[in-house]
Amino acid sequence: MNISYAQASKKTVGNNEEVLKIKETFSTLKAKNINSIQKIINRNNITKPKPCINSTTKSPSRKQIIVLMSNDNKVNFMNESSAHVSNMNRALKSIKSDIAVDFIHSDVADIIAVTNKVASFSDLQTIKQYIKGTNHINSNDIKLPRLPQSKLYLKIIGFSYL
Repeated sequence: MNISYAQASKKTVGNNEEVLKIKETFSTLKAKNINSIQKIINRNNITKPKPCINSTTKSPSRKQIIVLMSNDNKVNFMNESSAHVSNMNRALKSIKSDIAVDFIHSDVADIIAVTNKVASFSDLQTIKQYIKGTNHINSNDIKLPRLPQSKLYLKIIGFSYL
């Protein structure tokens, strides 16, 4: 089946000027081939959506559990941080919690436990009981673990955030 250049230009998504430019450039091509070239050009000109970035700000994550403590307690606690992570996970599993502590790191005036999900109040209580029960820690110096609030709140109470 033979089609004319006008029919080929109607089938394409582009305009007639593009079809004429292709015909001028490749004068020996048939209309069917010009139509397929036009489709390839239009397919390449489609703008692809830009990849979406989930988060661009460095605000505190609600998956962090902040435990304020003195520097001596912090140093003693961080010496065996990998053992504390596994023990905290055992304690959380014993209360049938579905969160798990991924890792612990220290900051200026606190330690931060990063979890896989946002912790509930009972999870915070369990972590507090575990930390107070560890050796070489002054239990009177441990405050209730808390979830981070806003950046401004963290600045007001005086410790940095991730």
